[in-house]
Parts: sequence; structure tokens; C-alpha cells
Amino acid sequence: MKNRAVTDLFEPGSTIKAFSMASALDSGKYTPDSMIDTHPGWLRVGRNIVRDEHGDHGVLSLTRILQISSNVGITKVMLS
Repeated sequence: MKNRAVTDLFEPGSTIKAFSMASALDSGKYTPDSMIDTHPGWLRVGRNIVRDEHGDHGVLSLTRILQISSNVGITKVMLS
């Protein structure tokens, strides 16, 4: 019998955002109310483009970034 939890490859996606956010908060550089500009809804990182699924969300708090799972927001936090 195959144990899919350890044998199947999957992308963690949004599950890793909570850990990334915890790291940012733990650094002392950010608070849950810190604001991040996610405009225009995408961000170039090297040769890749990170996008928010539902477009431009504008300026968001870290709390809201986690609530709506903003790819651009969490990427900007982790790159700063």
C-alpha cells in the first residue's frame, strides 16, 4: 500500500505563507498592522512573475495579506 503523504510530490502553496509571515513578525521588522503595497498585483522576481490570483489589492496589512493569501504581499515581505 502506498503512503501518499510521503510518496506524492506536491507544492505546499499557501501553507508555507503562515510560516513565512511568522518569520517576518519574529524578526521585529514587521507587526500585524504593517502595510505592504501589492500594486499592481504582480511582481517580477528574477525571470519569474508572481501574481495575485484576483488582481491588484493595493495596500494591505500583514494580517490581510495572510487572510487573502496574497502572493505578491508575502513575496515582498520575504524579499525585504
